[in-house]
Amino acid sequence: MNFFGIHIGIEWFTTLITLIGAVLGYLGTKLTTKKDLRISEREQLSNDQHHLISELKSLLHEHREQIDELKTEISKLQQANIQLTIENNKLSHEIAELNEKLTRFNH
Repeated sequence: MNFFGIHIGIEWFTTLITLIGAVLGYLGTKLTTKKDLRISEREQLSNDQHHLISELKSLLHEHREQIDELKTEISKLQQANIQLTIENNKLSHEIAELNEKLTRFNH
């Protein structure tokens, strides 16, 4: 009978060890899966960050080109403004001379 009791105890012990092994295996697999998922999420985040940085660099380059074009346009407009100011001063001077001649002619 003692032998039978030991036999039942060994079966329970084997079952318990198998169950503990299964639980530990499940937890190990779950932790590994979570770890792999975190690594995958980090890699995706890193890829997203690289993509965002690339887009931002592209936008920055486009805006710099636009700024350079606008600077060139401003420079051209300033030159045109200077030329028009000079021409306006010449015409104002000529009008003043003509008004003076007209005044002298009418007297």
